[in-house]
Amino acid sequence: MITKEQAIELRGELYFFSQQGRISRCRVSGKCRTWKTRPEDFMLPIKYGLYESHYVLNLSESVKVRKKTVWAEDNRAQFFLTLEEAKLAHPNAPVQKGL
Repeated sequence: MITKEQAIELRGELYFFSQQGRISRCRVSGKCRTWKTRPEDFMLPIKYGLYESHYVLNLSESVKVRKKTVWAEDNRAQFFLTLEEAKLAHPNAPVQKGL
């Protein structure tokens, strides 16, 4: 789970446990977006692979994002700051090649 403070300071790489059951790497591709009216919400743009761009977000249910695919931290994907954290949380998961 990534907090708002971590998302604001985050640069470089990020790891996630995907629906396919493996640990993969992605990178931050822009500035973390926050709102004054909703202080607990954030949206962090990430890039995965050569052509895929997504957002990691913690938004309230009333907010809808239409531009790109959204990865919320629910049962679809879990995000970790280091590869070691991802391996501890999912010890039997295979790691994507190249990590």
